Amino acid sequence: MIADRLELPFPRAGALKVDYARGISGEREADVRGIVADDVAVWAAGVELVMEELAAGDQLPGRIYLCGGGSRLPEVREALAAGDKKAAEAQFRETVSAIDKAIRKGTIHRNAAARYRSVCRKERDH
Repeated sequence: MIADRLELPFPRAGALKVDYARGISGEREADVRGIVADDVAVWAAGVELVMEELAAGDQLPGRIYLCGGGSRLPEVREALAAGDKKAAEAQFRETVSAIDKAIRKGTIHRNAAARYRSVCRKERDH
């Protein structure tokens, strides 16, 4: 996206993105920040959709890893850290409900469920 919008060769655009992610100021920093902000907004909406799909299943993954050059951008970290508190609370309730359902089905032991709830609570409150 940076290459297209700034009409730069891909290697130069990639170098600008890496420098920006590392906090190194450059001659096109404001341009890169604007482009990145647009891309992060689209990315965050996609992450939200994927999380909703995952939450609809019986089990949630224990961890989700971000990779690639964009994962180091400060806007990505900010978007994840600034998550909607109401959405986090709703997700917590859904997760606890799924844990309770698993106890009733006999899928997990109640002590294990207590540990899972504790981990979820800590993540929510973090």
